[in-house]
Amino acid sequence: MQDIFYKNISQKFKVLQYYPDIGVFLPQDWKEEKTIIHGHFVRWRNQAVEDICPDTSRFITLIRDPYDVCVSAYHYGRMTNQDWALKLNFHIFIKWWLQNPYGPLLGALPLWEKSDSIDKYVDKFLVIGVLNQFDQYVGKISKLFSIEDIVESQKSNVSDKKTDLPDLREELIKAHPRDFELFNFVNKRANS
Repeated sequence: MQDIFYKNISQKFKVLQYYPDIGVFLPQDWKEEKTIIHGHFVRWRNQAVEDICPDTSRFITLIRDPYDVCVSAYHYGRMTNQDWALKLNFHIFIKWWLQNPYGPLLGALPLWEKSDSIDKYVDKFLVIGVLNQFDQYVGKISKLFSIEDIVESQKSNVSDKKTDLPDLREELIKAHPRDFELFNFVNKRANS
């Protein structure tokens, strides 16, 4: 999907990638009109979106259940032989998330604190979708950018999750309730 999206909007917009976790940074002259930045803005790595792009006011994102984010990240790290994932068991990885001041969703999205309510927070997004409603998300993106031939391509960012892991969801909900509030709100709205 990403390749089709880039190909279709590159005639109307400048598209830049920003993945500091793998060493892809913005060029010096990125602040131009009609620029779209696609990538990772991870607050706990000092890469918060409001710090990197302070003038940006509208966002597009796809979210998923915060606990599933943690499980997926752990398995993906192990599958791709990431040093941290090979050294940690799942309990220690989740403990790190429980102690982190930012949750797995809001640690990568704009600050919640500048919004009075969840409705106002969600209004910051041109499109905010949930992974379990992927087709609906693709439809909104297609309409927004007048792209007609987006189809879900084979997912390359998929990991094997067949191992048994302890269910520490309740602990994560207590540690990061707003992450779950955001997911549940968007998920309920997508299903209505």
